[in-house]
Amino acid sequence: MLVTTEAIVLRSRKQGDTSKIVSLYTLDFGLVDVIAKGAREMKSKFGSALEPFTYSKATFYKKDGRDLHLLSNAEVVTPFRNLQSDLEHIESATKVIELLLRAQHHEESHPELFRLVKETLQVMNESKSVASVLFAYYLKYISFAGFAMKIDDDTADADVTRYFDIEKGEVIEVHSSSNAHSERLQKLTPETFASLKHLSRCDIKNSSSLRLSANARYVLDSLFRAYFSVHIEGMQHHKSKSGKVFSAMGK
Repeated sequence: MLVTTEAIVLRSRKQGDTSKIVSLYTLDFGLVDVIAKGAREMKSKFGSALEPFTYSKATFYKKDGRDLHLLSNAEVVTPFRNLQSDLEHIESATKVIELLLRAQHHEESHPELFRLVKETLQVMNESKSVASVLFAYYLKYISFAGFAMKIDDDTADADVTRYFDIEKGEVIEVHSSSNAHSERLQKLTPETFASLKHLSRCDIKNSSSLRLSANARYVLDSLFRAYFSVHIEGMQHHKSKSGKVFSAMGK
């Protein structure tokens, strides 16, 4: 059956001398792998439509029971070129893609998630600072996936230190006189806690206005990766692949 659908290009790898196997996240079929014959030839009919992070329209022969489908055509809808402009953009877009590859099963359609991914990459493409956009995406993804963080807390007590409980998925308060030594507890500075609250209440587009310090970016990235390691099989608590390495995978 020949089908056409909107698609986000996630990654690709070489196949034979001239072809590619490409992972797509599609509007109608979720995560699918296709083989693009001749995609690595100089005059490939696919052009730049199979570059990582590209929003394309893909046509392929879909056969039930197959893990790999034959790509017939692909056309660029939006190239999102700025996502390849610097290391920060590459790494942030890579982390958006990595979460999909780790967490989503093949051929499960979730139009709401597709629209979230497309909007996230579009806002990243238009923003100079993208860390806050990535963390807003994380918050919306985990809400979609059913393990949303509980971070609302209006306590104004200055003698309280806040921690995020990785296993319970909620913010807890520990008085300064108490001990909070546990691998499951991640300490929240006032900035990181305020940032989490702000990002949980705004949409993806408005999240780009939040500027985070280098320390806040590090703490939040570590917190989310630890949380994912509890809820997503195969998502270990370590740094994601280098953006440079991931980008090279599309060559």
